[in-house]
Amino acid sequence: MGCTGLEPVTPTLSTWCSKPTELTTQKNECSKIIAKIVNSITFTAMEWRKLFKLNSFYTSLGILMSGNAIAQGINFLFSILFARLFNLNDFGEFGIFTACIFVIGEVLNLKMDQALVLCKNECEVSSTIKFANKIGFYISIFGTFVFYVFQLKNEGALLLSLLLFLALFIFGRLQMVLTHHLWLKNFKLISVSRFLQVIFGSFITLISFKLFPNLNPLIIGFILGNLFAFLFLYFNIHKNNVSISTDSLNFNPKGSFRNFLTYGTFSSLLNVLNKNLPFFLFKKFYGLDTLGSFSFSNRIIQAPLGIVTQSLGKVFFQKAAENDDKEPLLNYLLIKNTLFFSCITGFFPMLFLSIFGTWIFVFLFGEKWQEAGKMTMILAPLFFMSFISQPISMYLDVKKELKWEFFYNLSFLIARFLLLYFVGLRFSFEFSLYAYVVVGILFYFILLLKLYSISKS
Repeated sequence: MGCTGLEPVTPTLSTWCSKPTELTTQKNECSKIIAKIVNSITFTAMEWRKLFKLNSFYTSLGILMSGNAIAQGINFLFSILFARLFNLNDFGEFGIFTACIFVIGEVLNLKMDQALVLCKNECEVSSTIKFANKIGFYISIFGTFVFYVFQLKNEGALLLSLLLFLALFIFGRLQMVLTHHLWLKNFKLISVSRFLQVIFGSFITLISFKLFPNLNPLIIGFILGNLFAFLFLYFNIHKNNVSISTDSLNFNPKGSFRNFLTYGTFSSLLNVLNKNLPFFLFKKFYGLDTLGSFSFSNRIIQAPLGIVTQSLGKVFFQKAAENDDKEPLLNYLLIKNTLFFSCITGFFPMLFLSIFGTWIFVFLFGEKWQEAGKMTMILAPLFFMSFISQPISMYLDVKKELKWEFFYNLSFLIARFLLLYFVGLRFSFEFSLYAYVVVGILFYFILLLKLYSISKS
């Protein structure tokens, strides 16, 4: 046969190995992508398993929320009854009294209840409690004296001042023993104490209504409810052989603990004064009846929110402090998921209240609380921002951002005071309430941006 000039070429080893084929390249690229996906899924699964493991964040949250849900449900039912038994003045007086408790109570322990969560052992816990008990007693006396001086012109000033002293001292001790149980992770006992506090306090309020008509039964129920919760938690600590007697220990604050005593204490005071500022200014500009409606609106709107915020804040703080030194990445996940959980939980109730607030108040509590319903519709967006910010704001304490927190709360208080004061001089109550809401939403947004920044870093 003749030659055609198209001789077959036999491939050599160098022909095959000189460069990878297109198919081999695609296989390698696919392998790399699959490996990245597998690694990502494995990493995420491990982190989420740590986050959701038994006795972790959501388990503890579920325990506290179940008790708080029952307690707030009972509190809401009693509020329907109280709305028909008491008038606007009763709730106005109660609002001012509890505002004084919360303002003075914020400095009773000099932030030691927050510092206690960061303690490393029982000795540190015990010395912290002993220091808080002593300083709390002296501050209760001083706060009561100041209150009495301002109440001298009012009838029954001495009796009201004695009640304030009792309420302050009990409130301060309750906060410390609550935090001690939180440090011990006794979430079930905390949940039960909240339930007993509401039940006992509500029944005492009804009994006082019959037996002591000259006193404000809401105040008596508040004091004795706190006392019952304190005794329950205190004796359960001793029942478990945990001693808080520390005669041999001297409290010597150093480093971050000293910051808690300085920046932390005054920051907390500014924060709680800011939250209770309307109770003082609204009475001055608009009278006790308007303050009574505002106080009742706060009481009702806090009932559903308190189910989550009280539980979520306590568990978040304990878990974030536990994670901070060991696995900081988990705190980023914790903040992100806590914020998401708060948004989902709080959005629809707040939307419902902002649309149907007036109708709900008239239907449940009667015509005299119509104004309180209108206030609730205006306040709902502000309470939503507070609801999603409050639990994760505890991360500022975990990261020792106490100086930033102090200046933030100072700026917030000054802005709100100036706005409410000058608006109160010239405009209606409704306009003042809208101004109160707008400035609050703005500052809560700033707080969320700060928390996002430090959690990312």
